[in-house]
Amino acid sequence: MKMKRTLTVLMALVMVFLMLPLQALALTVTDKISEVELTVPAPVAGELASRDASIVTVKHHMSYKVTTVNWMKHPSEEYLGVNNAEKYFVGGQTYTVYITLAVKGANSGWNIDYKGTDTDYSGIKATVNGETAEVTHLTLNPDAKTILVKYTFELIPKREITPSVTVPAPTAGDMPPSLDAIKVGNELGLSIAPSEYLWYENDGKSNDCGAGWRKMQSGEAFVAGRNYRVTLAVQANEGFLFPVKSAHDVNGTKYIYGFINGKKISMRVNYIGVNDVGEAVYNDTVAYVTYDFLSCKAKEIGSVSFSGFTIPERGEKPSYTAPTMGDATYALVTDDAITGGAEYGFKNGLSWTTVSKILGENDTFEVGTVYKLSFFVKSDSAYKFTEWLTAWSDVGSVTAETMVMDPTLACITVEFPACASGVLNTVTVGGVREPVKGETPDYNFEYGLGFDRGGFEGDIAWYNASTDQPLAETDVFEYGEIYELRMVLRSDLAKNGASGEFGFAPLESFSVKVNDRETDALRQYENEPESHYVYISVAYECAKAPVSDAEIRIDKAVEGQSPAQTLTLVDDTALVFDDFSILEDEKNVMTKDSVFVAGRSYYLTVTLRTKEGYRIDGNFITAKINGQVANVISYTEGSVTFGIYIDVEELPIFFISFDPNGGSGLMSEIQTKGGSVKLPECEFDAPEGHQFLVWSIDGTTTGAVPETLTVNENITLYPVWESLNEHTHVYGEDFNGHDEFSHYKLCISPNCPQLGSWETKSNMPGDDMGHNWGNNTNCDSVCIDCGYVRTVNQAGEPLHFYDHECSEICPNCGLKREAAPHTPNGDATCTVSQVCTVCDKILVEALGHTSGEEANCGHGKTCGTCGEELTPPVGEHSPGADATCTEPQKCTVCSKELKPASGHSAGVEWITDKEGHHKLCACGEKVDAGAHTDEDGDKLCDVCGSKTAAGLPVGAIVGIVIGAVVLLGGGGVCIYLFVFKKKKA
Repeated sequence: MKMKRTLTVLMALVMVFLMLPLQALALTVTDKISEVELTVPAPVAGELASRDASIVTVKHHMSYKVTTVNWMKHPSEEYLGVNNAEKYFVGGQTYTVYITLAVKGANSGWNIDYKGTDTDYSGIKATVNGETAEVTHLTLNPDAKTILVKYTFELIPKREITPSVTVPAPTAGDMPPSLDAIKVGNELGLSIAPSEYLWYENDGKSNDCGAGWRKMQSGEAFVAGRNYRVTLAVQANEGFLFPVKSAHDVNGTKYIYGFINGKKISMRVNYIGVNDVGEAVYNDTVAYVTYDFLSCKAKEIGSVSFSGFTIPERGEKPSYTAPTMGDATYALVTDDAITGGAEYGFKNGLSWTTVSKILGENDTFEVGTVYKLSFFVKSDSAYKFTEWLTAWSDVGSVTAETMVMDPTLACITVEFPACASGVLNTVTVGGVREPVKGETPDYNFEYGLGFDRGGFEGDIAWYNASTDQPLAETDVFEYGEIYELRMVLRSDLAKNGASGEFGFAPLESFSVKVNDRETDALRQYENEPESHYVYISVAYECAKAPVSDAEIRIDKAVEGQSPAQTLTLVDDTALVFDDFSILEDEKNVMTKDSVFVAGRSYYLTVTLRTKEGYRIDGNFITAKINGQVANVISYTEGSVTFGIYIDVEELPIFFISFDPNGGSGLMSEIQTKGGSVKLPECEFDAPEGHQFLVWSIDGTTTGAVPETLTVNENITLYPVWESLNEHTHVYGEDFNGHDEFSHYKLCISPNCPQLGSWETKSNMPGDDMGHNWGNNTNCDSVCIDCGYVRTVNQAGEPLHFYDHECSEICPNCGLKREAAPHTPNGDATCTVSQVCTVCDKILVEALGHTSGEEANCGHGKTCGTCGEELTPPVGEHSPGADATCTEPQKCTVCSKELKPASGHSAGVEWITDKEGHHKLCACGEKVDAGAHTDEDGDKLCDVCGSKTAAGLPVGAIVGIVIGAVVLLGGGGVCIYLFVFKKKKA
């Protein structure tokens, strides 16, 4: 026991001894700073130079803090973002960061004797990003007890950028778009070279620009149906470069991938030379683009009308005066090459005929004969006629037929009533606007010569066929319904009595057309004579209403903020959202947690689909997103996809300064680029008997601000001082709590003895209230006052709906959600898109063909991916050397065999030696060679007839061989002759 107590005492003494240094260390408080360790994000080309102190991370944050951050560019010695200087980092340049530090806390200080500009900073070791930095004084205010840390980032890397261009598609009648209309995906990093911007038209003729391509001249407009090509050069601006290291090779030329009008294509880069290590070097700042627009879209003409015809009258001769066109988009054709000229009775572009003959200009009209007037009209270069063309004239019945081979041409035929008979056999009502969803009934029709509408109330009415009820003028047509136009027509005699000129023919020989369509019903009207009044009806199925424009709103893209998750349709009558996405640098889809970065390129795509009863009018569909016209990427009758580049709004720099409001001391101002800022602790000394309560914009509790403040202007904050003997509740702007039915505010004072208690909620009106759901529609899910998010509405129904489990967009409000993965139907190919088999969404657009080897006389131009022929072979073959016995004749351009090798042609005589026999071709090659055979034993070869080796003298054999060699230079004929004579001898 004694030994155990002794050991215990010794151990206690040892512990006391060991603790003495620690106690001494704990009792000695150092308030000196000997090292500064800072971390700063390295400059990135194209990004904004941030002057926000929060970008700097400090290691000893309890001892000192960052007050200002500035960047200087070398060698210009200009501060970035100051006095309209550059704001963005440029690749390949050198930048120095200037970080000002101030002592934090009353008991801290530098381990130096501060003497302003004469201060010796050698005792402070500073690093930035682990590298040694310079420590010096603050030039502008040498008396402030602060230091300046300087660190230089040498020649920051240039930033790789993917070239992206948007070029307006050619529109018939317009001039090629100006260079200002060509948009690049990143204006900071990209530009267009003016000298390389050219347009070409394919006229089918070969010229210096390539087969069929002709450079367009100044003032030349696009023509419908023709193909156009644009060439331009995209330039990487200073500090940027293209990814030429990943370029792909096509027939010895290097290409990089870029985007034009949202489509991925190859862009050519030029070879420069070879570097010191033997590697090929390519220009990484210029990429050349060639893009073809196929079949320039023409505006369509669906109906034509004419007036000014001369009605045939007995005894008169045909008139060849041109009729008046309904508008200026089409004109009469007088070209005999189109009409056939006099051979088909055309004069001045017009031809008169009957059912049996073509009239000449000296023929006269006869009573009772029906005459037809035919002519051609041609649209101007910006238009074409639709396949089903309607026509109307003020006299007679007119039909129109679009020429299949040339839709800019239409043949017009006007059939007149029997000549001067006073009886109308056929009449046409024109200008009838057929039922379209959402439109109101129209009664403004066109009537020809000799008749009009009935002239009494109810003589025209539209009826719903399913209810047999007439429509009022304010009713609208509904898609899916059948409507009948019912009307009564009266003749000129019915209207004007004896002074009238025309009546209707008997019903069995009378017809009425509406917009050149036969009526469904034609009968006598009630008890009126059929020569005076007729009743007609025509049934129509209500057509889908065309949608020609859309306007979309989306929250602005603001630097540092996440992308919008909801889009808004200004008019959602006909369209709903189907999908949208925001691409960063035209390739990476932004998530809801991503943030916008100034200077980068962003591209928004939006897909809309039609509601029932509506269709996309592809010829005229346009969209505006936040007032800016978007590009049409693709469309069908039921959906359309738009794309537009997004400009990121840069946040201005704001300053938060602090006023002691009766306290004492100093606080450094805060520099921020907006957004949310966590306010610092109050460093002012409180007035006697008071303590800090909250920050305020006016020094009172009514102006109290939360600890995290959203800053969008320069502000000054004041501390609110609270008496130590009395507590005052302070309620901030934000609600502190909420439940399913209401929200409330709590006292935000950190000194509140009841902080967090429901008893401390304000009794002021509005501080405890029901939620505010905005418009209170089915999709409003967030209380706009407190931010509480509900999942069902008051009726317990889901807030949003989705067409499929993998649908991402609520069509009602445009909200994007996390949906189930799509089920692709396979990989996208050059011509077929990858589509989800569940919801039919296009997951990957058809890739489009990649340009392979250019066409020549031997092969067409094929797709480098799938091998499909894009253009047929072009040009004639260029024959090479004539075919020989062993070599065919080939084309010197494409190496195609034009004539096969002829093969050896054996001579008639055998050449023999001891071993065997052969014949010689004219080219000198042995033919039909073989060993001697002697089956019958006559000592003569059975094939060549010469003596076998046993019977032929060696000298003769040698002589023959030598003679053959000698005479070979004289030609094969000499060899044959020599052998022949030798055998005879």
